[in-house]
Amino acid sequence: MRASPLVRALAQRTTAPFEARFWDAERGHLADVVDVDHEAVRVDASFRPDQTFAVGDLPFALLKGIRARRVVDAVEARLLTPLGLRSLAPGEAGYTPRDCPCQAWSLGELLRLDRVVLK
Repeated sequence: MRASPLVRALAQRTTAPFEARFWDAERGHLADVVDVDHEAVRVDASFRPDQTFAVGDLPFALLKGIRARRVVDAVEARLLTPLGLRSLAPGEAGYTPRDCPCQAWSLGELLRLDRVVLK
């Protein structure tokens, strides 16, 4: 997808601040929420599939290179099921295993990530 000049300019200004705020070096993935309930530096580090947007679903990638690869690898290892992605990783607070064949994230999204990120 081609981005407009305005979107490209915004991307150049926002990618570094986004990465600085959301990247969790200790866990090797993005935080789910920063400033939870509007409390500065309170972070929800739950492992969810939303972080895949940062590596391939926007007109520009918010994460590139090794960090993007780490996100995709972690999502594959922790969220991928035969029917799609889990909406929350096993072991996270609030995770409840269910025998639900319909996942929040589709196989189509996984294939798109493969095409965009894993070129």
